[in-house]
This record gives sequence, structure tokens and C-alpha cells, in this order.
Amino acid sequence: MRTLGAQALSTTELIATILGSGGTGGSALQCAHAVLESAGGSLGRLAATPVAALTRVNGVGQARATAVHAALEGLAKEKALGLGKVAQPLRVAVSGGTVSPPIDVTLALLGQARTLARLDRALAS
Repeated sequence: MRTLGAQALSTTELIATILGSGGTGGSALQCAHAVLESAGGSLGRLAATPVAALTRVNGVGQARATAVHAALEGLAKEKALGLGKVAQPLRVAVSGGTVSPPIDVTLALLGQARTLARLDRALAS
């Protein structure tokens, strides 16, 4: 991560970094996967998930749920944008339409190289 930066990590890996370690539910990565899945794989829905709901995920207590929630709120505040303001143009650029699976799932399915190629193509047109 030091060399490539946070953008080289998947959403699940970034959440695992926020969680810090695993718990009774498994590794930090397994726990992060469960957290993301609890929101249907959508980072936007995860950001809107109440802290109390996140604590229902095995291995996520009050402190970890609060850390995930705070990180997502901080990102939205720092960017001064709702996820929808970013996700929809990104969706159109990478999928060619306004309907797709959640944007994080779409990007993961495409992979970094194909996503970047499609973004370059969209920016050039």
C-alpha cells in the first residue's frame, strides 16, 4: 500500500484496514467482507447503515462499527459530495448506461485495468 497507495486496494481491503484486525468471525478481510455484504455490497448503502445495524455483523462491535461509519462520513464530508453525485457519472463512464449493479461491485467485476481504460475512453470523448 505504501508504494501504490490506497487506490490499489479493493473496497473490502480498505474496510479491513479500518477494522484493523479480525475477530471471532475470522480475519479482518473476512469481517470486512461481511460488513460490506450486510449493505448488499454497496458502499453507499453501507454509509447510510446505522452503527447499531453494523454491530450485528459477527466480529463487529460498537467501536469497529463507529470507526467504519466515521470513515465513510469523513470521506463524504471531505469530498463535499454525496456518493450519488460521483457514482452515477462513473457508472455511465464504465458501463455505458445508467443501470448497473452497485458501483463498487461493477468496478470490482471490471477490474482496475478495464475500469481505467473505460474511464480514459469516456474522458477522451
